[in-house]
Amino acid sequence: MKLLATDLDGTVVRRDGTMSDRTVEALHAARDAGVHVVLVTGRPLRWLGPVRDRLGDLGSVIAYNGAVLFDDSRGLVVEAAEIGADAMREARDRILFAAPDALFAAETLEGIVAEPGFIPNRYRAGFVDVGARVSESGLDFDEAVAQRTVKLLAKRPSGKASEFAAVVGRAVDDVVTLTHSAFDVALLEMSAPGVDKAARLRDFAASLGVAREDVWAFGDMPNDIPMLAWAGTGVAVGPDYQIVADAADRVVGPVHEDSVAIEIERVLKRL
Repeated sequence: MKLLATDLDGTVVRRDGTMSDRTVEALHAARDAGVHVVLVTGRPLRWLGPVRDRLGDLGSVIAYNGAVLFDDSRGLVVEAAEIGADAMREARDRILFAAPDALFAAETLEGIVAEPGFIPNRYRAGFVDVGARVSESGLDFDEAVAQRTVKLLAKRPSGKASEFAAVVGRAVDDVVTLTHSAFDVALLEMSAPGVDKAARLRDFAASLGVAREDVWAFGDMPNDIPMLAWAGTGVAVGPDYQIVADAADRVVGPVHEDSVAIEIERVLKRL
């Protein structure tokens, strides 16, 4: 293990938004042993605060499902793969044809712009999304592009994300990369074509001179599948989806059992 890439929510961050002391200590131990550690998350940058409070300087972070490489030490967006207005309009129109009750939001580097009804008062991590702005007249995609949109979101008022994806996935796969990671809401996440966690992690590993076989990746949801499949060792953490387990080399217990920490400790003993 020369590069350790880990998802956050459901992998090292528990569903109540907390991270165990053992997990924090294991990630620090990996860095102390000379292992590069990179967080690879679907979260926007504005949601990194609670993780930073636990881990300290996060170093390099891959956020928005691979759309952004962020240098936490400098507070700098190093790379960003943006979605064009035409692609967003086309994806929206196709999704609405299949799911007329869908609502939309654009994740930009300046915050999130959403249609009325899209954003609840509080998120599962237990903090208010202070970067949110509701557009009463609907999304202005030209405005969203000007704010550098890196992820388009679509949500239905009921159902599961996997069911929503099954309804619309093939309809949009030529204009965006579609995935999902929410466990309690029918929420789909879309990036520019070719953008996912694996693509950004591959480039990041190459920038460090780390070979694929020396990369370990940890994740639990469908948005982690490309990363788990690409890494030399992919570890599925208590996955709720069989397709996630199938993409991995190893399957371990859920996050509340400190499974990632246990794996890190086991590997570090061999280094």
